[in-house]
Amino acid sequence: MDASIAGRFYRLSEAPQGSLDFDALLLEQMQRQNPGDRERDLGGGVIMRIERCAVENGILIGDFCRKQTINIPPQAGPAGLTPIQLDLGMGIGHVAAFAYHSPTRCLFLQRNLQSATPNRIGLYLRSLSGQALFTFSPVLREDAWMRLHGRGIRVLTVKFASPENLSALDDEGIAAAKGARLMAEAYNGMEITFTISAGRKKNSILNAQAVAGTLRSLIGSSADIDNLSIKTSIEEGSEPIDMLGDQLKYAEEINIPEGNPDQHYEVRKRWIVNKFRANEDYLRRFYARGENGDAR
Repeated sequence: MDASIAGRFYRLSEAPQGSLDFDALLLEQMQRQNPGDRERDLGGGVIMRIERCAVENGILIGDFCRKQTINIPPQAGPAGLTPIQLDLGMGIGHVAAFAYHSPTRCLFLQRNLQSATPNRIGLYLRSLSGQALFTFSPVLREDAWMRLHGRGIRVLTVKFASPENLSALDDEGIAAAKGARLMAEAYNGMEITFTISAGRKKNSILNAQAVAGTLRSLIGSSADIDNLSIKTSIEEGSEPIDMLGDQLKYAEEINIPEGNPDQHYEVRKRWIVNKFRANEDYLRRFYARGENGDAR
């Protein structure tokens, strides 16, 4: 049947000292033959595991699965709604395929908010190794990257579409989230927009490291963000860079077979790989690491 499929590109931070890298952690888990042994409880009723994972033609390709065991919706029949009966230890599987390229540290992840988000993947990796702290930065389209590269950032704007979900940002240490939540509570759930500016002085810019950390935390979180944009130190009147809209991403309708998880994965996997290969030249040019391990 025809179904919507979407994916976004991210770039992972370097593996922390003392930790295996992203691909090594997942491949190590795949040595456990029983999928249940690869499961980790991430808290809040979220149980996740790596379902499939293998290196194919230089790219790590696989599938994450979130096992839903609580808040199971009912099944709807002609006589009404009846509970879905699950056997002990079973749950509803929500899947998200991915492709990861180690030389560029770029990840193309199927977008499924019921399954593996960047934040959940980060928590899963931490559950495998306490040192495995990775961050996920958006990979921009080439035209947006060219507008950003080498320019200072003057303005950062973030709009929270659902302020009641801002508690998800507490662990990320974003002070603006606490303030936004307090304001949302005071004004009964209105939308909250924060604008951080370097001021009117022409040559002043924001701290690039602080902005980068905030962007990574926001994009990797589960908060409902309606707008996330930055404006650079180019001439007045220029359009801001939309860090969500200008992110390298795809969405389309494809024919995904029902009733066969293996065929279902193969179709999603083929779509993921094709999109990754279509952008591989760009990713290598802008993100491949040099001899010292840094991005060029």
